[in-house]
Amino acid sequence: MRNKNKLIARYIAHYAVRNSILENFHAGTFPSSKRKDSSDVKVVTPYGEIPWKDVSRISDVEMRKLMLDIEKNIARVLTKLPEMLEAAGSLEKYYELLEQWGFGEGAGVSWDVPAAQHKKWLSIGKQIKKEKSKK
Repeated sequence: MRNKNKLIARYIAHYAVRNSILENFHAGTFPSSKRKDSSDVKVVTPYGEIPWKDVSRISDVEMRKLMLDIEKNIARVLTKLPEMLEAAGSLEKYYELLEQWGFGEGAGVSWDVPAAQHKKWLSIGKQIKKEKSKK
């Protein structure tokens, strides 16, 4: 039995959080360490060294940008949801499609679902909607 809430949560996390400016923050170089706890890593500033464990990884300005971007993306996902449900034909079919996209329990990490696969499904959904509007 699939966890339907988890399917939708993974989908929203992927399109609203992972595909946000968080990617820009994640894109930098992460420091290497010879110790598992990174206690040998320090950030050097004009005012002295800061142990890695005490360094903030994101500024207040960046956090604000991130939250605004995530909010915008969640709104976009929720706006598209009725269209996607209609294109799927039923809620159960929508859950099946989420599993096919790689958001299901057995799929492992869902963050690497190919964008082309998602775009293909959306184009099919748009075609179905177009055909329905002709009737």
